[in-house]
Amino acid sequence: ASLAAHRAFPLLDQPVPARVLWGLAYPNNLASRVLAPLPDRPPFAASTTKLQLIDDSGKVVVAHVAISRTSVPGPAAQCGYHLDPSAETAIPLDGPLIRWGWTVRLSYLGASNGTVTAWLGSGTPASGPVVRGPGELFLRLVGDGQELHLRTSAGVTSFCLGSAQVGLVQAGPAY
Repeated sequence: ASLAAHRAFPLLDQPVPARVLWGLAYPNNLASRVLAPLPDRPPFAASTTKLQLIDDSGKVVVAHVAISRTSVPGPAAQCGYHLDPSAETAIPLDGPLIRWGWTVRLSYLGASNGTVTAWLGSGTPASGPVVRGPGELFLRLVGDGQELHLRTSAGVTSFCLGSAQVGLVQAGPAY
């Protein structure tokens, strides 16, 4: 019932609790695979604008990123990092990350609608929507390194990244 009631926003694919299926069963322990037979569930995606997860009781709840690394302050006054359309920008993090499945929270200001693509080290890129105005986007990335790489679509005329946080998803609102 909780899954059916929360179909408006996609869920980032996360492992189910170990008591449901051990992590050694990866990738079969991902929620998208375990819940695939259910017709009334939220979609699973590599990005979302509202971070939620399925808690240990099976309910969809508000979630936050438990921060492991953050972006260092950007060089652009009142912008942080200004991304040129379609050009790759490397955002330094305040420390290294091991190769793992991470969730990235981007706080940004966009001048137009479009997409942003992000990746960590040699990891697989994930894309999500950019909306005009201030926004927040969560992306599920597998990767490592000490830099977050971003590229906007050609349609995004101006994009300011205020901050990026990298960590693991936990139930409950951000502090």
